[in-house]
Amino acid sequence: MFGTYTVDEDKKLVIFTVKASTFPNWDGAVQPRKIVVLTADEFISENASGSVGGGAIAQNKYPRAK
Repeated sequence: MFGTYTVDEDKKLVIFTVKASTFPNWDGAVQPRKIVVLTADEFISENASGSVGGGAIAQNKYPRAK
């Protein structure tokens, strides 16, 4: 996916506005993701609605390159 994002610091959310994606139903979607960890060395966000079957939480982890 690609598009733009904003950060809501008070609610600890990163909000993606998807311009286009390999998933056509995501095109134009607004997807809020909870910020779990945000430090100088690591960023982790999670999407509670990431599982089609329910019960799982999808996480994205981005470590700082060294």
